[in-house]
Amino acid sequence: METVLENGFAAQRFQITYVPALPGKCACCGYAEQNSDRGYVDWGVQVDGYGAVVLCTTCLTEAGNRLGWLDEQQSNQLKTNLIAANDKVVELTNESNSLRTALRHYLDGSPGVGAVLESEDIPKPVSGNKRPAPKKSRPEPKVSGDNSEPRSNDSGSDNGDIISIP
Repeated sequence: METVLENGFAAQRFQITYVPALPGKCACCGYAEQNSDRGYVDWGVQVDGYGAVVLCTTCLTEAGNRLGWLDEQQSNQLKTNLIAANDKVVELTNESNSLRTALRHYLDGSPGVGAVLESEDIPKPVSGNKRPAPKKSRPEPKVSGDNSEPRSNDSGSDNGDIISIP
């Protein structure tokens, strides 16, 4: 028998069927349903007293996975995941570059960069490399003649006056 090549492979060696040759079942798992979504790979091997040795596509896929091979669905899912991951890397890289540029302008004291530096929530840049001095907090009012803890001003006024208690 002459082997006919189809896309570089022997056309008659591996056949995909949906009705397996007798004994009509997968040699690995025994699956025997005909005309289902699961096909059978028949490579033309016959065993005396048994019949055709075929594997269902599920068993063949499992064997291939153990070897590190992927079926078409797995390969397509990986491609989809890779494209999504690549898109996310591009998005995060662009965001990082924008933030670095805004921070560089901010630290250099450059005029506002977009809405980021014009926001009232962000302090304005300081000229030079000096950092702003920390704000001093107002001292608590002290009670004269008393060495105990400071007390709050109960007068209703919050002007920081010292209150004397007899």
